[in-house]
Amino acid sequence: MDGPERQDHDALPADLSALGIASAWLPLDGSAQDRLGVALPPALARAVPKRQGEFRAGRAAASRALAALGLSAGQDMADPWPRFGADRRPVWPEGCLGSLSHTDSRVICAAGRAAAFSAIGIDIERPVAADEAAPLVAQVMDAGEHARAAEVLGEAAFTAVFSAKEALYKALHPRLGRFVGFDEVRATPCDAERLRLDLGPRLARDSGRAAIHARLWHWQGHVATACILRADGRDALAP
Repeated sequence: MDGPERQDHDALPADLSALGIASAWLPLDGSAQDRLGVALPPALARAVPKRQGEFRAGRAAASRALAALGLSAGQDMADPWPRFGADRRPVWPEGCLGSLSHTDSRVICAAGRAAAFSAIGIDIERPVAADEAAPLVAQVMDAGEHARAAEVLGEAAFTAVFSAKEALYKALHPRLGRFVGFDEVRATPCDAERLRLDLGPRLARDSGRAAIHARLWHWQGHVATACILRADGRDALAP
């Protein structure tokens, strides 16, 4: 992984930051996070405090990531970015794109300029213990896929593969506009910090590529993954 578990304020490994990806994160505590001053959309006016807090913290993190890119868009908390699209897909300000992920205790945003990137997907997960993962494995990967991942990643295999497929989905969904099943992607660890995600026939056809790589690291008690495509379509994380 990325050496000792990262505890600093930069949630990304140095190699991702060096690409020009900006990040920001905030803690979640189950509250509505009113103190952040982020206006809620009408759709969340009656949502439970936890969901309101996830939205507010996510938009505050996005604001900070966009500011780190030198963009003024996203600084108005009365009308925060990303906004909800027609199908509730996040819509980012012109000239940039990003991705959000959260668990019960953290929300993270990764963002980049559209001139440099065409797709960004990030995901964070609480590690799932092997005994808890056992009944879930078949929903996420086949037995051979899990066995190969476990050889390299040990007990983190299930969480890492699940997270990497989620990051891939977040990267591709804005362009595909459809659900991507776990069985459409086959994950193979390249090493302890990177996985190759081979795409099934339909997904390969829809996305115009056979495979995408995911970066894997540990951060503040979470397993984190990212998939990134450059503006010209090249895989930014390919070995």
